[in-house]
Amino acid sequence: MDTEEIQHLWARPYGVWFPANPYQPLAEPERLATVLNQDGHPDHAELWLAIAPIN
Repeated sequence: MDTEEIQHLWARPYGVWFPANPYQPLAEPERLATVLNQDGHPDHAELWLAIAPIN
């Protein structure tokens, strides 16, 4: 994954997902993981965010 792909990965939840869903991000650590293919090369990345319902 290049830098631009990682930037888009971060932009999607804040620009698309959160505005369309009744959840908010929590001030907790985030996790960005690069998943490798069988050859050991980057295949895709996963972004994990802590969320909570909006009250």
